[in-house]
Amino acid sequence: ALFDWLQLQTGLHITSVNEGPVLLALKVFSAESGESQDQYAASLIGGVCNPQPFFDAVTTHESFFLRHRRHMEVAIEQLIRPLLKKGIRPRVRSAPCAQGEEPYSFAMLLQEHGINPELVEICAVDIARSSIEQAKRGRYRKYALRQVPQPFVDHHFHRQGEVYQIFPPIQRAVQFQRMNLLTEAYLKLVPGFHLIFCHNMLIYFDHNTRLQMLGVFEQLLAPQGHLLVDTTEVPHVSEVFD
Repeated sequence: ALFDWLQLQTGLHITSVNEGPVLLALKVFSAESGESQDQYAASLIGGVCNPQPFFDAVTTHESFFLRHRRHMEVAIEQLIRPLLKKGIRPRVRSAPCAQGEEPYSFAMLLQEHGINPELVEICAVDIARSSIEQAKRGRYRKYALRQVPQPFVDHHFHRQGEVYQIFPPIQRAVQFQRMNLLTEAYLKLVPGFHLIFCHNMLIYFDHNTRLQMLGVFEQLLAPQGHLLVDTTEVPHVSEVFD
């Protein structure tokens, strides 16, 4: 029942392969609440307790900077630059954004390609409130920069001991919002995005939920808009997108 509820709320398809984090979160939160695991699960399903901490605990937050650099550079040259030349302000969405590594990387690469990132609307969403709060702070450990060349780090981050703080111009260029895309996108987002990054989310959904999510993206995209996914996810989108 808990797995079914979690899929309905977040889209996550829980199987024996990925049930570990869910069962661990159930154990921890039930102990903190003083309830049995069954009682706490019933409280979640019945809407008695706030589900957000549980969502934060069972969703994936880890990413790293420049993870999909080639995708972003192609998007900049083939999509963003032509739109700017036409006098159109490009609208870009990162969904989900984890702790901000992807949208910040895109803003940095825009700057590297000679484009002021503030000329582009860069919006990022994630279901985990803790991830959004971390992203807004713009502070990261070295591990998040493990694939980033040192000159790139020096250009975009200020080191404070073991913490790397993003420089303010890049931080200002990205807007973050906590959101459940499946249930809230139509209410909170204005359609017309020229580009949506959706890396490594669809792999966690079953077939029907993937189609539902792709339907959301289809409605959010502008005519001739583009959805960029991980190469492993391309087969999942071919039913809806060319």
